[in-house]
Amino acid sequence: PSGLRRFIKDSIPSSHASKLLGREWNAEKLLSTITNAGRVVAVNYGGRGGNVAVGLARLKHEVFLVSTVGEDFYHPINGESYGKHLESEGVRLNTVLWERGSLVESETLRSTGVLVVKNCKTPRVYCLSDRKGLDMYVFDDGGVTPYAAKRPIPVNLVKQCELVVVTSG
Repeated sequence: PSGLRRFIKDSIPSSHASKLLGREWNAEKLLSTITNAGRVVAVNYGGRGGNVAVGLARLKHEVFLVSTVGEDFYHPINGESYGKHLESEGVRLNTVLWERGSLVESETLRSTGVLVVKNCKTPRVYCLSDRKGLDMYVFDDGGVTPYAAKRPIPVNLVKQCELVVVTSG
């Protein structure tokens, strides 16, 4: 749709699509339009934190990932889930399922690596290429951003580590 052309100049979370495209647009309509518009060429696991964790694990370091994801983290995509992919690479996840609501400081959260938020999706990036080879990226935060921003630092987990790598996004 012609309304999507404006994404080339602006970048917003897809959960805020109505602010850029108009109130009839929401994240679901935007993602449905994108996923139905063409064919999927590739699905890749990634994210800065996950990529660094896999790299360190391949170098034979003990690695815990600290991240906030949606409950689809263990749902298969092309045969393997992102969670299983990380585990198969040697990344320790220390996963806890969290009901949506407030994040209260607790012993569990002080020791949690991957916080899986119920009824949310794991953040994704969609890369769309047009016939001229121009790329457009659509970011979908999956609804986990408020939980990631407010979650306590897992101090019990950090105390076990020799090295802590902090990334954004």
